Amino acid sequence: MSIATLADIEAFEAVPAETRWRGQNVYDLIAKSASRFAGRPAIKYQETADLDEPPQVITYGELLGAIHQTANALHGGGVSTGGVTAIIMPTLPETGIAMWGAQTLGIVTPINPLLESNALRDIMLEAEVEALVVDGPAADSDIWAKVAPILDEVPGLKLILRVNRSGVDAEAREQTPGGIPILDFHAAIAEQSSNALDFDRTILPGDVAAYFHTGGTTGRPKLARHSHANQVHTASFMADFFGYGEDTVAIGGLPLFHVNSFFNAGLNPLACGGHSVYLTSGGFRNREVIGNFWHLLEKYRATYFATVPTVVSSLLDVPIGDADLSAMDFIICGAAPISPQVFSQFQEKVGITVLEAYGMTEGSLFSAGNPRHGEKRVGSIGIRVPYQAMKCVILDDDGRYVRDCVVDEPGVIVFSQFQEKVGITVLEAYGMTEG
Repeated sequence: MSIATLADIEAFEAVPAETRWRGQNVYDLIAKSASRFAGRPAIKYQETADLDEPPQVITYGELLGAIHQTANALHGGGVSTGGVTAIIMPTLPETGIAMWGAQTLGIVTPINPLLESNALRDIMLEAEVEALVVDGPAADSDIWAKVAPILDEVPGLKLILRVNRSGVDAEAREQTPGGIPILDFHAAIAEQSSNALDFDRTILPGDVAAYFHTGGTTGRPKLARHSHANQVHTASFMADFFGYGEDTVAIGGLPLFHVNSFFNAGLNPLACGGHSVYLTSGGFRNREVIGNFWHLLEKYRATYFATVPTVVSSLLDVPIGDADLSAMDFIICGAAPISPQVFSQFQEKVGITVLEAYGMTEGSLFSAGNPRHGEKRVGSIGIRVPYQAMKCVILDDDGRYVRDCVVDEPGVIVFSQFQEKVGITVLEAYGMTEG
């Protein structure tokens, strides 16, 4: 059904949420899609912004096989069932494979590779990491240079799988000064079965799937937990909310370590048989990607991408020329309000609908949005999503509830997701009452 109004959401909620899930856990969601769409593209990756460059294509069948291999390699390297694997990577196909492979065995914690060494170490310590998948030495990356000196400062780290993109000997057996094995990612997973998992694990919907580090609006970075139910639910209802399907082509320009891209260029298209296109390891940070962006959308017949206001502003300066953007359905813009001037200029110049949305890492990304087929208000976060209570309230100086806000009164957004089923607590964040 088309979701355009709050009444549509209430009608949608007449069906229990779990009956709409496209899997009981993240592995099951991907495996179900792979059984239906084995030969279809799941991920495309373009190494440069050159319009003539043929992309690397990974089918659903190949993706599921690589997930099996990665989970098996981690397990064979001593990572416990339910153990934590950190991912410190730019946007590459291996990044998604490693994330979903880690979730199949245990818990993944994707970490911002732009952080400094001490911050990378502290997050791994807090997450009690047992394995690390990390980018190797590369001309466009300083990740390995930052990570290598702190590896022996992470007690419990048993295995390092390094994605070597610069001709490093894949058969070389290395180790840190403290003796932690460093294996080539591709060589290590190639030794494993792609047909099935070689360990037994029953993944329940309430099991923890991921730790995402987030500073929120205050304080030092902290870890936000996602259950498998959180992630499957978000990917499933976003497909329904925005009308994703087998022809969906999502552009991945935001980094995969962030919850936005984890879903919008990851699980969301995978939930419905669509695919994602990763535009270089740098995504929107790559100036050549921005310069060729409109023609890259045309090349891949992209149907949507998720972005932030700064990227929208940058794209205003890029001529569209003769690029055919007819396949584009909409753009999702979040993280901060977009100015009405930029919004109107973009709509007039590009002619693509911009849907402003709101969410938090702690709330599994998406809590409110302007509907694709309903009324859209500039500067508004839209309407709440299905199966989630949401309102604006006034709190006292001690953070205690006083009363609900009236219309146009600034306050604090409170919302809850699966309070009874999964035990997710009510989350609070400053926001706008317009939504």
